[in-house]
Order: sequence, then structure tokens, then C-alpha cells
Amino acid sequence: MKQILEEIRPVPGVIGGFIYTPREGIRASSLPTVFKTPKLENIGKFVARMFSLGRTSFPDILDLSLYYEESLLMIRELDHGIFLILLGDPSLNMNLLTMTLNLITDDLSQFTGTETPESAPEGDTTPSPEADRALPAEGPLADLLRKMEKALTGVIGPMARILFQDAQNDWVRQEPPAMETLPRLMEILQKEIDDPEKFRDYRKRIDSLTGTEERQYLWRGAARTGGS
Repeated sequence: MKQILEEIRPVPGVIGGFIYTPREGIRASSLPTVFKTPKLENIGKFVARMFSLGRTSFPDILDLSLYYEESLLMIRELDHGIFLILLGDPSLNMNLLTMTLNLITDDLSQFTGTETPESAPEGDTTPSPEADRALPAEGPLADLLRKMEKALTGVIGPMARILFQDAQNDWVRQEPPAMETLPRLMEILQKEIDDPEKFRDYRKRIDSLTGTEERQYLWRGAARTGGS
């Protein structure tokens, strides 16, 4: 299955991809190591839910494409509950990618099973208490978060948007989003980046984009986040 992903990766604009099933989790991945298995599984679960909801209106849905400012996700269901999820940058030629996928469909099918994905528990759709901790759309905190995401893009490229949003979600689940709790977000980002040299680069880029007052909030937890 890894070989199939490697055949897709040379398509211009493709960063990598993975294959996910609700029952088995990640079956193969060709993404950079910055993408850890638990995070990929969270994306896979999200994709499975999207297909399940989409079929209520479009029973024949096969592909989904999610466009972000710095990247995009292209998802195809290979078989019942077996998803191919590809990450690309904005230059990705979707027509070429679709043609490539169609050409190797026969090869992909030999790796797929026929199990029907497990239904998500009814409770999954119930909002959690943390759902009320919405991130601000405007204001000093929103501006600072945008600068932090921009700095991360300079370090790890187009996958930064997905990683940063994931880190924000973890932050909001653990703390109310506020300037005073930003050190916790930095701890999460340090763990996600998982590379001391890249994290130092990230801090330098943030410092170049922020003012003294903003940095005082960010680096209040400098001892916990590894220092400079």
C-alpha cells in the first residue's frame, strides 16, 4: 500500500498522503514525519464523518476536496470505509491527480477490504463543554494567532495551517483561549513540531512578526517551552 502512495506522490503539488479505515486506523502514510499518527487518525475520523453526512444528500459521492489558503486536501473513498487522503499545495493540478488516481484504481483495489465502517456513536454529535470556547475572529488575540500561523508556515510549509488548527483545537479543549493561556498553546506546538532546531526557528520568526507586549505573553512560559 505504501508503494501506491509513492506512485501518487510525484504528481506536481502533492506533499504526501495516507490511507485510513475507521476500524484499523492508519494503514499507510507517505506524509512528512511532522504528521504524527494520532493527528492523522483525527483527520481520518473527520473525513469519515464528512462522507457519512454527505451521503444523506449525495448518495454517490466519491471524492471530496477541501481548499485552504496554503494547502488542500483531496479525499477519495477507495472502498466501503477505506479512504485515501492526500495533502497538496495550491499548485496541485487536480485534473492530473484525478487522472493518475483513475489509472491506478485497479492497483489500489487489491489492498482494499469490503468491511462496512462502524457507525459513529450517537453521542459524537453532542457538543462538548469546550465547544463554547470559541476562538476570537477579531482583536489582539486573533491577530497574534494569525502571526503565529504565518510564522509556522515559514518553518514547515503548507501543512502548517492544518497543524496549527489542530494545536488550537487541543489548546481550546484544555484552556480558555486568552493571552494569559498562550504558553499552553506554545507547549502544544513545540510537541507537534517535535524538532528543537525547527522550534527555535519558529520562535525567531514569531519574534520578527510580533511586538514586545505580544512576546511577553507568548514567552511567559519560556522555561516550559524550551527557552530560546
